[in-house]
Amino acid sequence: MRQKRAQGDVLTTYDSYDTAASKSANSRSSGAESGSNGKGRLSLEIVNPKDLLESILESIGLGVIVADPNGKIVLFNGTAAELLSLDTTEAVSTEWAAISGLYHVDQITPLTETENPLVRAIHGESVDDLEMYVHSEQGTGRYVSARCRPVINKGGLNKGGVIVLQDITEQKRLADEVMRSNKELQQFAYVAAHDLQEPLRSIIGFGELLQQATKDSLEPKQQDQLRRVMDASKRMQCLISGLLAYARIETRSKQFAICDLNEIVENTLQDLSSAIAAKHATVDVGPLPKVLGDRSQLIQLFQNLLSNALKYSVEKPMIAITCSSDKKFHRFCIADNGIGIDMQFADRIFVIFQRLHTKSQYEGVGIGLSLCKKIAEKHGGRIWIESKSGEGTNVYFTLPKKFEGK
Repeated sequence: MRQKRAQGDVLTTYDSYDTAASKSANSRSSGAESGSNGKGRLSLEIVNPKDLLESILESIGLGVIVADPNGKIVLFNGTAAELLSLDTTEAVSTEWAAISGLYHVDQITPLTETENPLVRAIHGESVDDLEMYVHSEQGTGRYVSARCRPVINKGGLNKGGVIVLQDITEQKRLADEVMRSNKELQQFAYVAAHDLQEPLRSIIGFGELLQQATKDSLEPKQQDQLRRVMDASKRMQCLISGLLAYARIETRSKQFAICDLNEIVENTLQDLSSAIAAKHATVDVGPLPKVLGDRSQLIQLFQNLLSNALKYSVEKPMIAITCSSDKKFHRFCIADNGIGIDMQFADRIFVIFQRLHTKSQYEGVGIGLSLCKKIAEKHGGRIWIESKSGEGTNVYFTLPKKFEGK
C-alpha cells in the first residue's frame, strides 16, 4: 500500500535551510529585557527558515513543486502531493516528466514530455494558466491550472523550474453547468420564437382581411383601434424575428470557412443600394482581409452596422470602412458622420432590446447591435464604439488573424 505524505511535511534536499537555522539560533539571544523598571521581559522568537518555508507552502492553498535542471523533484508541498497523488518515497528525486496521470482537459490525451509545463519551465519557458486533467488511482480525477517559471539564480544560471498548481475542478463544474444552461435557454428561445411565428402570421393575415372588409363601415375610432392592433402585431413579428436571429447565432451556426470580406462587403452594399441611394450616401471601402468565420453571420454583422450608419445619419451620409492589423487581430472601423451617441450609453446599446430612441424617431426593436456583439464574440473578437453626440460614430470590432475557436 502506498504511504501518503503527511500534511505539513515539506520535502526538500536544500540542506542549507538547516544550516541557516543553526546560524540564526547561535547569533540571537533567547530573550531581552524591555523597559527601565525591569518589570517586563520581551521574548524574541527564533525563526527557523525551514519551518517558515514549510508553513508558507502549506498555508497558501496551492500546490508547489520545484525541480532541478535535470528534472529531479527537490521540493513539493502537501497540496501538490494531494493533487498529483505523490508520496514520500516517490516524490523527491523522481523525474517530474515521469509522473503519470497528466492529461489534456479532454481527459483522453496524455501530456507529452514536451507539453509538460514543468519541463517547459526547466528549459526556460514561462507558462501561464495551462489547464490539465489529473487522473487519480481512485478514478475521480481533478482539473488543475498550472503556472510555471524557470528558476534563475543571481548569476543568470538556470537552476531548474517551479510549478504552481491550483485545483479548478469546482470552477470547471460550475462553468459547464452555466454553459449547459445557456445552451438550453438558447434552444428554448429559438423553439419558442419559431413556434410563435405561425399564430402571429395568422393574426396579421386575418387583421389585414378585416381592415379591407370594414374600411368603409367602421367608425374612425374603431378603425384607429384596429390599426393599433395591426401595428402591435407587426412590432411583435419584428421582435420574434430578431429573437430568432439572435438564437440562431448559437443554435444554427455553420462550420467556419475562409471568407473574403471584400466580397462580403460588396454584396452587402448591393443589398443596401436602395437605402444608400435614398439617403444620397457615400460609402468608401478600404482593402479588407480574408478571415475564418461563418459567412452568413459576417454578412449580418456588416449589414447591421452599415444599416445603423444609414439610419442614424444626417443629410448626405459619409461612411468609411477601414481595417488595420496587429500580430493577432484585424481591427475594423465603420465610421459615419451621423447623429453620434453620448458615451455614457456606449455599453447599453449592445444590450438586447435596449434602445436610445423611441420607435416614432427611428424604427427598430433594439436587437441589431446585440447581434453584432454576439457575432464578434462568437468569432473570437470584440466590439465597441467611440462617439460624441452630434459628431458621428466610429464602430470598432476585431476578428482574430488565426481563429482558435470557442
